[in-house]
Amino acid sequence: MSSSTYGGQAGQGAAQAGTYQVGSATVHNNGGGSGSYTDDAHGISIQVHGDGSGSYTDATSQINLYGDGGGSYHTAGGESIVISAVHDGTYARGESYQIRNNGDGSGMFIDGDLTISNYGDGTGLVSKGRQNYDVQVEPLAPVALVGTFPSLGALTPTNVCGVLVTVETEVLFDFGSAAVRPESAAPLADVATALTRIEAPAVEAIGHTDSVGDEASNQSLSEQRAQAVREVLVGQGYTGHVTASGRGESQPIAPNENPDGSDNAAGRQLNRRVEVFVPVF
Repeated sequence: MSSSTYGGQAGQGAAQAGTYQVGSATVHNNGGGSGSYTDDAHGISIQVHGDGSGSYTDATSQINLYGDGGGSYHTAGGESIVISAVHDGTYARGESYQIRNNGDGSGMFIDGDLTISNYGDGTGLVSKGRQNYDVQVEPLAPVALVGTFPSLGALTPTNVCGVLVTVETEVLFDFGSAAVRPESAAPLADVATALTRIEAPAVEAIGHTDSVGDEASNQSLSEQRAQAVREVLVGQGYTGHVTASGRGESQPIAPNENPDGSDNAAGRQLNRRVEVFVPVF
């Protein structure tokens, strides 16, 4: 769950850099499309360099995007994925397990003393211990390129008109469902408590989806989920006026697809969300 200020431009002039902080999270916008996000309490760091490259780091993993379609993924448990802009890549787990795709149809699989070599011409070799076997094998498809970090828009002076609290739908709902999971009501209970404490007279619950499925179904699902959030807030004791609305797939905050047209699962996850807008009165 995250929150951010929400407002409109207050004046004209040159774009500028700036810093924004909420709780343990700090956002630095350096101008020129680059910046960073850090959350010390949760051990999260995101660096964006403005040219499509950047990195994401948390307590268990690190993701690097090179800006040219290449990138890498590493975990504390010893898993590693490295992809280059020429469609080759490597997956490794520990010291004895590796998959290699050379991008030209050839590659290799290694698991302990088992090695499978693909020569990319329809032939290959299976080796286990001292035993070798010639085999026929289809050439490997090139590795799909990974996406890039979007450039950060430079900051301009704003008048804050409210706060937007965002909860990813996976926290609240099962896939395709608009029923709040009983064990997932706690985040909304915290929101209801905070709204009561600040005596907010009115808020709006806004549902969003990714682009999977048809527009009409996504619109309906976003409305149903927003209404479900409204009911939980009221049920948790918030007595202010709560309206519910859905935006369907019309307002993504991240690309649903990568530049090459492939699926962007991380972007779609960000787009599946419910927002609670708290206006400033």
